[in-house]
Amino acid sequence: MQHLSHLSEAARSRALPLLGPSTLAGIWNDVLVVDVRPEAAALAEPCPIGSALNVPLSRLEPAAACWPAGLPIVTVSRSGLRAAVGALVLRSMGLPQVGALNGTLDELHAAAERTAPQALEE
Repeated sequence: MQHLSHLSEAARSRALPLLGPSTLAGIWNDVLVVDVRPEAAALAEPCPIGSALNVPLSRLEPAAACWPAGLPIVTVSRSGLRAAVGALVLRSMGLPQVGALNGTLDELHAAAERTAPQALEE
């Protein structure tokens, strides 16, 4: 797992928006959902949001350097820990509209089935 020591104190101290599974399932179409799990894990168990982009933590910074600065981004992972780390990395890069899933992929899948079934089909 990536260590947080390289993040600036300012990035660590800013409050990180955490989105519950139901909230993310309701806005998935308005944000870039980034699954920060390793590629093998994402292939074995795809993110319930079909439009999610898999970018493992090890490749997050170079990939994000190409994204528009104002793009709203929500990171997700199996348990939420990698999602929080990924969101902090993105915030440290100066991307202002970044949040993380506060929940598990199982919870997100259940929420997406209830609130946005079309998200599962993309």
